[in-house]
Amino acid sequence: MKIVCSAALHIMICPEVAGTMDIFKYTINQCHLFSDDSEVLVQLMAFISLVINIVAEFLNIYMLTYQHNIVFVLMEVVCLEIIIELPSIYMSSLVQDKLRDRIFAHHHLAVEKKGSEIKWKDRSLTNKMFRFLYRVIRGVYCSVIFYF
Repeated sequence: MKIVCSAALHIMICPEVAGTMDIFKYTINQCHLFSDDSEVLVQLMAFISLVINIVAEFLNIYMLTYQHNIVFVLMEVVCLEIIIELPSIYMSSLVQDKLRDRIFAHHHLAVEKKGSEIKWKDRSLTNKMFRFLYRVIRGVYCSVIFYF
């Protein structure tokens, strides 16, 4: 039962993590679409959403490994799914937000600039930090998914 619940929760979490990675990458590479004041906040919101989903993925492994009762396993699955949905609930509660309008209006992110087209010296300090964080997180996450 543990293996089935863990696999099911992993299958539910993977699209969430991939979606938040795409949003994070979008906010980093399309920073020209946001005002200078909101650029950092939008990137920070996308980063926090990504961190929540990755932590939920690791909590999935940890919590389901050490539960001995099936009722507790099912309870953990439901609780972790609620934690995963929190960023989506927050995003849908925003009334007038450019990122929300771009994501939920067209159901895809229109890429105007690729990361390779933006010169490193043209990026702000926070954009450089978030781009570095994105690269590290993406590399580690892809390695873990591929090898395990």
